[in-house]
Amino acid sequence: MKQWLVLQFQSSPTLMSLWLQFQRRSLREQWLVIVATISLLVLTAFYGVWQPAKDQNDRAQSELKSALEHYQTIVKNAEKLASLNTKNGAVNFTDRNANQLRALVNSASKRAGLVAERISAENATRLQIWASNASFTVVSRWLRELARERVRIDSLQIESVSAGKVNLRVTLD
Repeated sequence: MKQWLVLQFQSSPTLMSLWLQFQRRSLREQWLVIVATISLLVLTAFYGVWQPAKDQNDRAQSELKSALEHYQTIVKNAEKLASLNTKNGAVNFTDRNANQLRALVNSASKRAGLVAERISAENATRLQIWASNASFTVVSRWLRELARERVRIDSLQIESVSAGKVNLRVTLD
């Protein structure tokens, strides 16, 4: 292996000419070239590998902190939201047909910033909504909008796709 590497080095005119130029320099200049090369490699490693990885880690830490704050807000307000939606232990939902639900979903989606991939009427009073790769904060804002309008959620499926992104499938009644 070593002989093959030496042979490849010797057969390369560019590398061989660089090596000969290096050998012609004084010992002091050779050390300067070596130190400059090592410095260049260290700087390249720092700015090309370590710094981008550190920046990505910092961004991930801040996104995690933000998600935890949103989660804590949801947990704190869950009881308050439940008490606002209940009266004598029963939730008061507004009865709507599919067209009214569709209009309400469209307006709530615009306010929250949710883009639904598909909206279909299941029957006269039910509506199914699909959204892929949506931000969890946008989905939670949208669900809050629906709760304010007293929309009954028959089924809700949220699947985590990546950090902060979810797939959503919900049936409203």
